[in-house]
Amino acid sequence: PRTLWGGMVPVGRREEYMGATVERTAAPAFAAGQLQAVRGAPPAAPRASKQARLAHFGLQVAEPWKNLLRLSHAAAASLNDPSPIPGESESASAKRTRVYEHNLQQQNTSWLILLDFADWLEAYLPDVWTAVDNQAAGSLAGPKRDLFDWLGTATMPAGVVNGLKPTDAAADVRPPQTSLRAALKAVRAAGVREKLEATELLYTSNAASLGSSDWPSFHFILAGLNTGNAVDGPYKALDILAAPAAGEAEPDPLAASGAAEQDAAKVDRLTALVGRALEARPETDAPPLPFALQLRDALRSNIGDAGWFVARFVYTRTDCGPLHPPALSAPTQRFQLASFFDPDAPARPIRITLPLDTSPAGLRKFNRNTAFVISDMLCGQIQRAKGLGLVDLVRAVLPWPLHKDLDVGSGGACHNGAGINIGMICSLSIPIITICALILLIIIVTLLDLIFRWLPFFIMCFPLPRFGGKKAAS
Repeated sequence: PRTLWGGMVPVGRREEYMGATVERTAAPAFAAGQLQAVRGAPPAAPRASKQARLAHFGLQVAEPWKNLLRLSHAAAASLNDPSPIPGESESASAKRTRVYEHNLQQQNTSWLILLDFADWLEAYLPDVWTAVDNQAAGSLAGPKRDLFDWLGTATMPAGVVNGLKPTDAAADVRPPQTSLRAALKAVRAAGVREKLEATELLYTSNAASLGSSDWPSFHFILAGLNTGNAVDGPYKALDILAAPAAGEAEPDPLAASGAAEQDAAKVDRLTALVGRALEARPETDAPPLPFALQLRDALRSNIGDAGWFVARFVYTRTDCGPLHPPALSAPTQRFQLASFFDPDAPARPIRITLPLDTSPAGLRKFNRNTAFVISDMLCGQIQRAKGLGLVDLVRAVLPWPLHKDLDVGSGGACHNGAGINIGMICSLSIPIITICALILLIIIVTLLDLIFRWLPFFIMCFPLPRFGGKKAAS
């Protein structure tokens, strides 16, 4: 006459439950749709939307373009920063060299962004891409025609064109494209993608890199410096676009004040223009929304939710049909699950044992049983980074006269004496890595204590008598 139901509640999945989308529509009675509810109801038809395609545009095009603008503003600030030493100033030729190197770096990234932009247009606005490929608007109308027309107005200013040369009198290493529309067509020319994605070089002033045939045959830098040491580029054509209306572009919650963020925010005008050219439809062909965006949307639906749950049990009589329907228990009392960092919950004990004998003689006994498989290209990048020290990294971000550019070469893979590219398998000792992690953690926490003032509550140590690193001699 009495049934007892029992089960395990996976408390460790609380954050997954709290991050799930809340369905606030009334559920049908269990008896009306019990088999579908228990055995799996057919999925609902996908709703019409633009969100996934716009999010993909932001990840591939808009956000990288914004970061190019921020990098250019930082470089301009460094170039225009007055010398802290009276009577000393950086020479014009030295500044010109820095502008040249910066623009080459920005061009390297711009080619990749242009390629992703062209791919995105072909995938989600194929009629616009056809017009770009033909360099003729054809039958485009409305927002799609507006997008096509704007792509033809974005051009490289003369100052940036000259900034991609070591001197004004030097010949163009690669001629500039006339517009963003022409650059999108050129970057999809036969063979360009294959060479651009296969190269192991960096686009620098090094002769072997600069003259390599791996690079596209044109210049079109999305954001760089002109010969007046100011930020410039085709992004200025964004000024003619209307500012995005509410919901047309995601605001940047970490945006700071200043010219860099004002220019970066202009890229949202392009996102809004692209969004207006899209048609709302089921986005079955688009990549899924980034997990962070999915979680954001889910959390918006339950802001202020204290996290109360009830559990119900279902007993399914397999293949018994309607004569023996599934049985549903009464709901439990309302309960809450403790969060992982709930201060009122019992502390979860976690033990991490560090090596006892940390002398060279002791550490050499630990097996290097963690293998890192490194490609030939990553091997070359690691080799270039090994020659850099902390002073080099600090000086790279300081203004002149303390500034010194990092010398990381022109790229390339590791190779043996016979010119054959080689990768590596590196074997590391986890106990030594654990020691490094602890020391770095203490250093970083101590530095950040200047902001958070958390050090008094961070660590507490207890003496452990006779817990020596070395065994006592017998």
